[in-house]
Amino acid sequence: MKKFLFLINFICSASFIYAQLGINEFNCKRGFTDENGDDVDWIEIYNYSNNPVILSDFYLSDNPNNLDKWQFPAINLGSQELITICASGRENTKFPNHWEALVIPENNWKYWLGTSAPPNDWKLPGFNDQSWDIGQGGIGYGDNDDNTIISSVPSLFLRKEFQVLDLNDITQLLFHADYDDGFIAYLNGVEIMRSNNFNNFYPNYNELTNANHEAVLYNGGIPDHIFFNTEEIQELLV
Repeated sequence: MKKFLFLINFICSASFIYAQLGINEFNCKRGFTDENGDDVDWIEIYNYSNNPVILSDFYLSDNPNNLDKWQFPAINLGSQELITICASGRENTKFPNHWEALVIPENNWKYWLGTSAPPNDWKLPGFNDQSWDIGQGGIGYGDNDDNTIISSVPSLFLRKEFQVLDLNDITQLLFHADYDDGFIAYLNGVEIMRSNNFNNFYPNYNELTNANHEAVLYNGGIPDHIFFNTEEIQELLV
């Protein structure tokens, strides 16, 4: 039997319940960044029942003349759990059911002190970093909050290897950097993000940034970040 959740366009918050499921909240003024980095409208669906619900039995629509406009994918929504639906117009039914950290700051890192330049291929996955130092992140000096304290150097080069068993398990990838004062990040030798305070595209190991930047997480701030969609993940993670 088809079950419908009808969304009324001019209401900006609602709790419309059909048996187990309800529209808990929605935003018709965008405010949600989807997997493509676009700002889209969103609808929050909540399972009010005490049992899990297979969502493929339900349909979502904003048109009373077309109640089965969009069918939910075959996702098991647990009791008292919610799911956010992006009203982007794209038929992407992959659903991230949890986040996992591939790399965290407190991991052990291979590092090279910037008293000289590292080998040119240091950022490639096959690089031999056995001679590099090892330390727990964060690595730095002068802040009294570093797990690994180093001498005062103009730059620091960090390497961290990780493995993903099945790329199809990843629907989104988020990279963020909390830094002082600048950074350039590479993934498998490909630059994925940098701060905007370098004078040169390829800065020397002893070249300083042209502006200061303080870390923000310790003070409740949101660090610089970037999302990667499924296609980009397939290209970057090899």
